[in-house]
Amino acid sequence: MKILIIHDYQPFDGGGLEINSFTVSKELVRRGNDVTIITSQTNATAPKRKDGVFFVLTSDPKQIEKLILKADVVHVQLTFSLREAGMSALRICQRINKRVVVTLHTSPTHIPYSALSSLSIKERKQKITEAKNLLNASNVRIVSLSPVLSKELADFGITNLATIIQNGFTIPKLKQKKPVYDFLVVGEVSYLKGVNYFLDAVKILKKEVPDIRCAIVGNGSEFTLVKALANALDLNDVVTFLGYIPHEDIFKTFQKAKILVHPSLTEAVPLVITEAQLVGLPVIASNIGAIPNLLKQTGGGILFEKANAQDLKEKMLLLLKNKELQKKLRKKGKTFCKKNFTISRQVEELLSLYRSTLE
Repeated sequence: MKILIIHDYQPFDGGGLEINSFTVSKELVRRGNDVTIITSQTNATAPKRKDGVFFVLTSDPKQIEKLILKADVVHVQLTFSLREAGMSALRICQRINKRVVVTLHTSPTHIPYSALSSLSIKERKQKITEAKNLLNASNVRIVSLSPVLSKELADFGITNLATIIQNGFTIPKLKQKKPVYDFLVVGEVSYLKGVNYFLDAVKILKKEVPDIRCAIVGNGSEFTLVKALANALDLNDVVTFLGYIPHEDIFKTFQKAKILVHPSLTEAVPLVITEAQLVGLPVIASNIGAIPNLLKQTGGGILFEKANAQDLKEKMLLLLKNKELQKKLRKKGKTFCKKNFTISRQVEELLSLYRSTLE
C-alpha cells in the first residue's frame, strides 16, 4: 500500500504529533507499505529518507497533487493552525473526489493560541469556515484521539467523525535508575505550556521543602524569558533547565525524576503524559482537554486547576510526601499504558481504516 502522510513539521523539528507520525510510519514500512511524509515547515538540512520513510518538503499544491495521485491512501495530520500543506491536500482531494483520512490533533479551543491568532478576525473566520466545509465533505474520514475531543469537534460543527484511534508508543527497555529530580516538566518552554505557573508553584513549595529539585526539558521562543523568570523568583538553586533532548533519549530523562508535571494551558491528548506513565512516573496535570479523561482511564495521575499555582503547589506537596500514593499511581499508570497504548494496536486500527477507504 502506498501511503502519503501530510503534516506541518518533520519529526526532527516537531513535537508529539510528528514523533508519533514517524513512529507509525516506521511500523507501516516494517509491514511492507511504502510511506512518504510531506511537511511544509522544517529546516533545509532534514533528511530525504530515514528508516525507510521518505520525506518531501513542500507546500506547493501542484507537487502535493502529484503525490496524492500516486498514493493509495492519503492521511492528513491536522491541527487548528490549519497550515497550507494540509489544507491544500484537503482541497485537492475534494476536487478530484479522492478519499482522505484526517486525524485532528488539537481542539477548537486551541485556536486563540494557534497560528490563526495572527490573522484578522475576518481572515480567521474565512479559514475556519473553509476548514469545516472541507472536513465535513463526503470524501473525508475523520479520526479523533479521544471521546472528549470528538465531542468538542462535534460542538464546533465538525460532525464527520469516523472513529477514535488513540496514540500508541514503542516501549524501550530501560535499566532502573535512581531519580535525581523530584519534579520534571517536558515540552515547549513557553507561557502557553504553563511553565510560569510551575515556577510560581515551585517558589511557594520551596518555603516548605527547601531542598526540592526540579528540571525543565525543552526549548522554544520564550526560553530566555522563562529562564529570566526563574532567576527573578530566586529558583536557580532548585530548577535546572536541561534544554532540548532528542526524543530517543526522553525515556532515559523520565527515569531521572520521581514525578512528571504537565502544567499546559491548552492541549488535546499530550503524548508526554502517556510516555511518562510507561516508565512509571506518576503525573500531575492541568485539568484541560482530554487530560482528565486520560488520567481517569489510566489511573496514573492527579489533576490541578489550570493556571492555579497554589493548587499545583498543593498537589506537588501531596504527591511528594505521600510515597504510597506515588507507588499506587506509578503501578496503575504503567500497567494500563503498557497494555493498551502500543504502536502495534494503533497501526492495526489505522490499517483497518485505510483499507475501508479503498473499498
